[in-house]
Amino acid sequence: MKELIYMWIESVSNRANIYKQGIQFSNNYIVELRKNEYYEIESVDIYKNDNIYRNLYGESIINISAIVGINGVGKTTIMDILGSPRDTKKRYLLEWRYFLIYRCDEKYVIEGNGLDIVEDFILNIPEYSSDEFSFICKYDEKTKKFICINFCNESGEIEKSIKYFYFQDKPADKQGYLKSEHEYDTDYNVCFERVDMKPNAANVYKTCFFIRDNLEFNSHINMQRLTFEIDAKTDIRIKAATNLDKEAIREVFIIKILLAIIYRMDTGKTAVERLPIDTKNNIFSYNSNDYKQYMRILEECIDDYNGWGWNKEKIVTSSLVDLLERIPINFFDKKDRQILITSSMIFTIRDDYSKDIYNLLLSYSDYISFSYCGISAGEKKILDVFSGVFSHVNIFDRNNRNDEKTNIILLDEPDKGLHPEMSRRFISWLVKVFNNEKGIGCKYQFIISTHSPFMISDIPSPYVHCLKHEMKGKIWISQISDSPFGLLNSIPDLMKDTFFMDSPFGEFANLYFGKLVNEITEINTVSDSEIMEKIKQKIRVVNDPVLNKYLNKFLEKKVKELGNVEEQIVYYEDRIKELRGQ
Repeated sequence: MKELIYMWIESVSNRANIYKQGIQFSNNYIVELRKNEYYEIESVDIYKNDNIYRNLYGESIINISAIVGINGVGKTTIMDILGSPRDTKKRYLLEWRYFLIYRCDEKYVIEGNGLDIVEDFILNIPEYSSDEFSFICKYDEKTKKFICINFCNESGEIEKSIKYFYFQDKPADKQGYLKSEHEYDTDYNVCFERVDMKPNAANVYKTCFFIRDNLEFNSHINMQRLTFEIDAKTDIRIKAATNLDKEAIREVFIIKILLAIIYRMDTGKTAVERLPIDTKNNIFSYNSNDYKQYMRILEECIDDYNGWGWNKEKIVTSSLVDLLERIPINFFDKKDRQILITSSMIFTIRDDYSKDIYNLLLSYSDYISFSYCGISAGEKKILDVFSGVFSHVNIFDRNNRNDEKTNIILLDEPDKGLHPEMSRRFISWLVKVFNNEKGIGCKYQFIISTHSPFMISDIPSPYVHCLKHEMKGKIWISQISDSPFGLLNSIPDLMKDTFFMDSPFGEFANLYFGKLVNEITEINTVSDSEIMEKIKQKIRVVNDPVLNKYLNKFLEKKVKELGNVEEQIVYYEDRIKELRGQ
């Protein structure tokens, strides 16, 4: 089995400040670093552990880890170190010094940046090694050191055995509208490939129907109002001599798709000159009787472009047109039949799933725009996360089946914007989805950054890693520690943990309560009925029965201490009236 087992951060300072901190990502193997008096790592203890959590989430999922802490403490920085493609990572190499240890069957891979960190415990490091490194190693039990065998990128078998997929949080206003440019931001690092896990339009479309038809999801996510729109990526507007029927609307849509292709070609200008297009105003004077003539001109232009030897991108016009003509005419905007038309394709989740639409979105995304609406920002977030995951499960795993491969999936705050009930169910949804992938033999390792105690209650405590700020001098330093809480801990217990909140109450309520306690403490007479009534009124506002009772008892104690018999009688008579009123 292949898995990430340990991360050591020597120093990170570009956003959060993290120094000499380790994270144990596996419970199968335990890593302990031996350091000298200067806190330099001299050797590494690795021993196999009796992992009671094995197969907790099913056979496909190795484990699920969580990184928790307040904003700015370094959660996303750790995720970026793990999952960023090299083009992103190289901007921070001077500020990120770290190493990662992977177990790959009987060997180890040590990957990182900062060669001097590992020189004392990795033997036989090649002289020409760079500061950014990835070594395949054997482990010597006697010396507790690694012996370098080769560079990882010179061993294709191991290099391709682990792959990272990184879902990064994005603002809510960016959800629900997808652009196709750079759908897959991938790279081959010095070792394992990193993939920026962006959902593509085809898999958003497919995931919508998966959620709609899956009882586990659809009982909590209302997809019934979901509406899709597909349009050609062209500024050309169609001006028709007469209103068009639905068949003609589809014809216009096909022409606009071909125009979007033409406009991206070097020969596109020639085709446009042969069509009735006012290039100044971007208006195509369309005559439905001339549809076949327009199609012939566009197809000739595309075929001519395909004929150029230097052009590697071949558009098979007949296949595209056949695909578009198979899409039912009821998918096209029924209201859009006026003289100036846009001819976009508008349809709802209540329509049947169309394999042709999926193929259109998958194969021709450079030429079409895809958007959807009718669900909340939280529901869009769920859709974004799972369609991003499905995009890569489907594309990478089904086309490149490898029973020995491990996918490490990084989810940066996937619960952001979700209702607590959705957060509570999120892990169970992941488990259900990934254990339903029949025929896919690869394993999955999840690392999730989160603020949600609901997620933590689904994860064993050894896999929960807490980050907390500590002031050292004039600098905030982030400390990493194991969590005392985890699987099946109650939410109130988790909420009281300072890694989530300093108090289970809102800060305004916290201050209100503290101020009220002080007011009662400072009472020096109970004869002033106006002051007493104000304090009683403030106590009535407190909704929590335990705190309300505490405040009333505290006030009663003050009355006994300071009041004469008559004043105490007045207080208790008022209190009896209150209780009878309740």
